[in-house]
Amino acid sequence: MHIFFGIAHGLYYLHASSQTKIIHCNIKTSNIQLNKNLNPKIADFGLARLIQYERSEIMAQQ
Repeated sequence: MHIFFGIAHGLYYLHASSQTKIIHCNIKTSNIQLNKNLNPKIADFGLARLIQYERSEIMAQQ
């Protein structure tokens, strides 16, 4: 479960924690690397897309 929650936390960070959002577009087991403490790291951002939302756009859509 530790690995699963680490991946979920990483994806949440990419999708929601900054002004520029990163959509990975290629999550699969071979793109998850584990460090020596078995903490997952998301890798291979070759297909990733950057999405930048202006705060005013978000407010207008609601």
